[in-house]
Amino acid sequence: MSERHAAPVGIGLGIVLLAAVAGLGIALPEVTDDDAPGGAEETSAISLPDTLPHGLVAQDAVGGELAGRYADAQRSMADNLEELYDDAAAVRGYASEDQRVQATVTVLDRAPGLFDPDGPPVDPEILGLERSVYELVRVGDAICNLSYQQVVPQGQPVDETAPPAAVRCQRGEGERTIELFASGVTVEQAIEVLDAVAD
Repeated sequence: MSERHAAPVGIGLGIVLLAAVAGLGIALPEVTDDDAPGGAEETSAISLPDTLPHGLVAQDAVGGELAGRYADAQRSMADNLEELYDDAAAVRGYASEDQRVQATVTVLDRAPGLFDPDGPPVDPEILGLERSVYELVRVGDAICNLSYQQVVPQGQPVDETAPPAAVRCQRGEGERTIELFASGVTVEQAIEVLDAVAD
């Protein structure tokens, strides 16, 4: 695939990832609280970094004609989250230079609640499986939903070295929810990104 064709494919995937995560709420915060004049309600501006661990760069910060589209889409997602939850929110999409790693971070100024994106977990043996297409696991302070491309039938070996097709993790930091949705990363790498945001 030529470089000219590869870039739109990667950017298209980035937009899909942004859309997939927008309904739940997450991102990377530097917060400033501004008191509006006249006793108006206090607002929080959430600023997200241009870069993240593992070579991730904000797709609206790399220039080019599509950067504006990313910025508009992210602004719309944050506005919709704020309208839904009545709390400050921010969303930003990231990708590695070769587009193999895609990630979306969302931050919501609200303490985290229930997190089970694919539904409540069930023991795979009840379904006659060694591993389901998704797993819900706790890793440190985060809860992560690991999505796999295929189930593993009971009695078949599980390749523990194969990374999940997608990782979605959520953690709380005070009264703030931080969430990451990414592909092309291991759960350990996802946690490193979340920790960088929380720090």
